[in-house]
Amino acid sequence: MNSKDSFIVDEVIDPQQYQMIIEYLRDGKIPKESQQEKQKKKFLAMSRHFWWEERCFYQKIKGRRVKVLQRYQVIPLLYTMHEEPMAGHNSAKKMFQQIHERYYWPKMFEDIKGYVNTCDDYQRRGGLQQNNILHPILAKASFQRIEIDIVGSLTIT
Repeated sequence: MNSKDSFIVDEVIDPQQYQMIIEYLRDGKIPKESQQEKQKKKFLAMSRHFWWEERCFYQKIKGRRVKVLQRYQVIPLLYTMHEEPMAGHNSAKKMFQQIHERYYWPKMFEDIKGYVNTCDDYQRRGGLQQNNILHPILAKASFQRIEIDIVGSLTIT
């Protein structure tokens, strides 16, 4: 795939075109909008970057096979990648890097950025900070320094 093909696939296709490609791959029918020879060639050129396998829609991007998500699948994925305990409320850029390796949908970065910008925890705390330097307190001998963490009253469990 050359850079021109990559531009066509990544930038120009809108959700309606994705739906037409899915129907073509699944049913083998070229859409009525693409019946003229020039439009038919353009549609078939676009379609060769995709395939339909076991009820899933895939796209080839820069030599990688990625799953193309439908709109209803996007929000659960964003929730999992941003708000689950192991996710860490990452920035939009970092989430995009993680998600882009395996998934694709039109206007992907804008959706991720919008989701992160509406996250209350991320807005209050920001993402994980880098370069947090620890300053250990060295003890020269055993029991030279003793520390106690004091916690208020605890409920009986």
